[in-house]
Amino acid sequence: MHPRAASKDSLPGARHGGIARSSSRKTPDWHSVAKEDTKPLNPIGAHIHAASKKEMVSSQHPLATDSALWALQRGGSAVDAYITAALVHCVLEPNMTSLGGGFWINYWDARKGQLFGSDGAFAYPEALPVDLPFDEQKAWTGWATMVPGYVRGMELAHKTWGRLPWPDLFEPAIAFAEDGFVVDHQLWGWTFNHRELVGRYPGAGREIWFPKGHMLGVGDVLRNPFLARTLQRLRDEGADYFYMGCFAKKLVEEIAKHGGAISLADLKNFRAAKTEGWIPSLETGGSSYRDYLVGPPSITMIQLAFNLFEAGDLRAMGHPSESADALYYQVRIMQEIWAHGLTNQTGDFSEFSAFPDSEWHQRSISKEFAQSLWQEIEKSPPRPFNGFDAGTCALTIVDAEGNIASGDHSTASTSYGTGINVEGVILNRAVFGRKYKLPRGTSTSAWLFRDGKPVFAMATPSRSFTECVLQMTANVADYGMSLADAVKPPRFGHPHPGLGAIEIEGDFPDRILSEVQRRGIDLFPVSPLEMNMGSAQAVLISEDGFIEGVADPRRRGKAAGTNGA
Repeated sequence: MHPRAASKDSLPGARHGGIARSSSRKTPDWHSVAKEDTKPLNPIGAHIHAASKKEMVSSQHPLATDSALWALQRGGSAVDAYITAALVHCVLEPNMTSLGGGFWINYWDARKGQLFGSDGAFAYPEALPVDLPFDEQKAWTGWATMVPGYVRGMELAHKTWGRLPWPDLFEPAIAFAEDGFVVDHQLWGWTFNHRELVGRYPGAGREIWFPKGHMLGVGDVLRNPFLARTLQRLRDEGADYFYMGCFAKKLVEEIAKHGGAISLADLKNFRAAKTEGWIPSLETGGSSYRDYLVGPPSITMIQLAFNLFEAGDLRAMGHPSESADALYYQVRIMQEIWAHGLTNQTGDFSEFSAFPDSEWHQRSISKEFAQSLWQEIEKSPPRPFNGFDAGTCALTIVDAEGNIASGDHSTASTSYGTGINVEGVILNRAVFGRKYKLPRGTSTSAWLFRDGKPVFAMATPSRSFTECVLQMTANVADYGMSLADAVKPPRFGHPHPGLGAIEIEGDFPDRILSEVQRRGIDLFPVSPLEMNMGSAQAVLISEDGFIEGVADPRRRGKAAGTNGA
């Protein structure tokens, strides 16, 4: 069903500069590799798909991938590699993620045969209750900043599943922050679009991006000595430095200066959390589709979608890139799933990692419910919903023992949040839960199992996370595409921010777009390979343990693996 698309001589490490295991296992010269633009305008073909007998990393930044491989080579677990890469993302993609954001990770423990979720989400400041009405004017001040869970989330994941010493995880990120890295066109583009925020206030943000009074450009070297020092203190003093040390005091003072209400008690009292282990089976809340078992945390959204696929026989309609019927109904299915989740939402960020545990979940994944909902889809007009904007980074990693770490880390903000920067750390502008409600049962991740073991895992960033998860998983599970092919077709995405019109890549055939619009779906065509369509960071594992990885060309990431000593 999923042919091995890579030949033996194309395995990462044999060519194309991937970091392969070697007997010397020397530490890379991070300063030298950062002098290269690893995200050119044209995607690097060798970065998109990789195959391995041992380990695999898929990240939306090539240097984050290389850093994760380095951690694996040092004997690290998938979680060690994940944290190493996530810290690198904070330096290289500050428009998408930050220590001042949230950290969500799912972990497959191969020895135990269980899937866990670890949640370093945001918390509402005690002085700003959850039900406080949204205020657009205040949303651009410190009022919109929530208590960041990123660092506690990292700490909990490392304590639970890490093997390398905590200080080792920081080496690449500190080097990139201290010595600098080349600004690629994607980072510059995101920053230029939010240039009024990045240098808004005196201090780190302005000094980093406007070192001589003018904003850095493509090819310039960006150095962040402020963040380098913060990372060094975290390395040496642990997460308490962020929540109870000098940094915590600076964060509270800076937020207060700009109208926020985070207190020292809010930071001190913050706790990350993890779920109990989930054993893949129908009896424990899993649900079947074709020859797969769909697992949490995506189970409600994906299983409901697949049940609707089955109820309407979508596969018989063809692929959405070739069939107006298929595209129309996939969009309608996403609209109904969003509406269904919103009517049951809680506004709780922990929904991202919620495992099946409720009567609502059981009802949502039943075939009978899907049949009734399909009848509503057929007889009812489209149900548009308002879009939002947010940046995120995603990772999926398999280690030599078969453990898998997959998830995302984010400011849950537009790029650079409100522009508040504390010691090189960009703080979140998390309007979710106030202005925007996240539907219950949605997720940035997808997991498919067979015979009690994961065969497919993916995570995605972007405001189109639900749409990317649906289409990528359907390409693999429903349309039988190879992993390398699954990222190629054009996609539809989230509604354009502030509108109900669905963003859709303009390389769909005109006849399909016209027909879908004629049926009442309002479309907002965008350019091909649009970054806001999500970025599938995915792995596929065969029965004999052969691993394929794919990095979505939309974010110019990199999939690479190693093949043992």
